[in-house]
Formats: sequence, C-alpha cells, structure tokens
Amino acid sequence: MTVEQIIGLITGPDRVRIFHDDRELYTGFVGILVNHSPEYDSMRKLEVRKLRTQLDIASKEWEKNDLASPLEPDSFPDYSFRDLRMTLYYEIYT
Repeated sequence: MTVEQIIGLITGPDRVRIFHDDRELYTGFVGILVNHSPEYDSMRKLEVRKLRTQLDIASKEWEKNDLASPLEPDSFPDYSFRDLRMTLYYEIYT
C-alpha cells in the first residue's frame, strides 16, 4: 500500500505524521498536505511499512512549566481538558 492510498482513507481534518527512513517528512493536517504541500508529490508513491496511531497529550503551558514540547507546539485545538490538549495522529512509516 502506498502513502497516497492510506491518505485516501483518512479525512482532511485528520492529522498525520509521515516518516521515511526514520526522518520526519510531514506533520500536520491531511487536507493541507494534499492540497497545499509541494512535498506530497515526492512522498505519495512511497510504500508504507507501518501505520499506527499516536496520541499526543500536552500542557497548553508547556513552555512556562518547562515541560516537553508537544508534536506541533504552534497548533492548539478548540477543545481542552483544563490545562491539557489532546491530539491524535496517524503515523505513516515508509
């Protein structure tokens, strides 16, 4: 199965992380990857070795509290659990 085939099963507002040879190629929304990312053409035909989900739970105030950075520190969703943020990613390894 290719990256393009996997992406075809996931919706635009879902988040993905794509890795190739242990190097991160993309982290973000599927819709932005497919419609606005020039890198997508170079990765769409890559063969997928592994697909998994990754849950990222982080404090909104991670910098202030000297905590580990979330996967995407500049992006916070509209919902929250007090001072926490939860994001689910599909991780695609090629």
